[in-house]
Amino acid sequence: MDEHTKEKLTDVVKVQSKDVEDQVTGMILDLLEQKGFTFANFESVVARVKSQYQNNATI
Repeated sequence: MDEHTKEKLTDVVKVQSKDVEDQVTGMILDLLEQKGFTFANFESVVARVKSQYQNNATI
């Protein structure tokens, strides 16, 4: 991760509660199950989402 990305991420403030995080997690798991994702698919999706987030400091 480059310095610019690190700077952007340090400015990110956690704005959602644990309850909201739990709800979103459940929704993601339901979607992955509906689409028949395996653990390997999950790893790939997580890597892509993390990359998007790191590059833009937003989702």
